[in-house]
Amino acid sequence: MCENLCVQEKRAKLIKEGRCFLCCYTCCHVKKCKKEICSYCKGRHARAICFKLENSLKQNSHIDLEKGKVDVKPTSSNSVLHNRGGVLLQCVKAEVIGHISSDKIFCLFDNGSEKSFIKKNVSRWLGLKKVGSERLNIFSFGCKTPKKQTCSKVEVRLRNILNGEVTVIEALEIEEISKATLSLPSPDVWTEMETKGFRLTFNYSESSEN
Repeated sequence: MCENLCVQEKRAKLIKEGRCFLCCYTCCHVKKCKKEICSYCKGRHARAICFKLENSLKQNSHIDLEKGKVDVKPTSSNSVLHNRGGVLLQCVKAEVIGHISSDKIFCLFDNGSEKSFIKKNVSRWLGLKKVGSERLNIFSFGCKTPKKQTCSKVEVRLRNILNGEVTVIEALEIEEISKATLSLPSPDVWTEMETKGFRLTFNYSESSEN
């Protein structure tokens, strides 16, 4: 689902293409769809097209920016920052603790995703523990058609590099996280975020190198 569209635009796009509001597929109707309801408001629609969630994010973003006090953690957040007509996806740096090795990686937050994913080569290199598997239709960032595949589910131990707090989540291994080219914001944005009280886990030079 297009992340640069508001909920109203996303819904209009689904209606125009004849897609279900729950699974977003054609040849399916929301009344008969068996996909799970919105995890935020319990309505019969996908989380990515939830008006209540969108309104909540807008209100929280406004309050946080007014106070100038935003505590960003690598393990839990749904906020995005609007800037100069674009949207900045929240990306943080965290340490992944594996059985073979540990390393710092970049984590990208997707508000519309109901599951977490990790690149397969990173998971295998770190030696993450397998806890199961799932067969999914996967839409990567920038991909217009889904790809059916069985994914291994692994346990991911994430350490907050700001305070050392460890959180354990489950993620599915996939070959590629994004087909789209994600552009970096200008250095001015980094400075602006710091002045507003955002706690950044990496700087502009680090992100440019990676």
